[in-house]
Amino acid sequence: MNNGKFYIKINVPKAASALVNCGVKAELAFRDTGEAIPEDEPIFILRACDRQASSILRVYQAKMRPASDCWKGLQAVIEEFTHFRQNNPDKMKQPEEAYTS
Repeated sequence: MNNGKFYIKINVPKAASALVNCGVKAELAFRDTGEAIPEDEPIFILRACDRQASSILRVYQAKMRPASDCWKGLQAVIEEFTHFRQNNPDKMKQPEEAYTS
């Protein structure tokens, strides 16, 4: 809920620095530096319930320098997505369904 008085500051790792625009004023910041992502910079999110998300993350990871901090951070995110998928098969959705209310 956005009543204009409050905002949510969300700290996310560099590898997963995205939040879906849900009508809530939010400030995104890198967890390690606290540096905010500018409001005018487009962002993108993949949800763990998206059946294709882990595959897309692996493609993105393949473009990174192996064993870099970003690669390792993304590997942790991929493992979280995999854990979610294994433990919540009833919540998994096709991409067209994962991002609608």
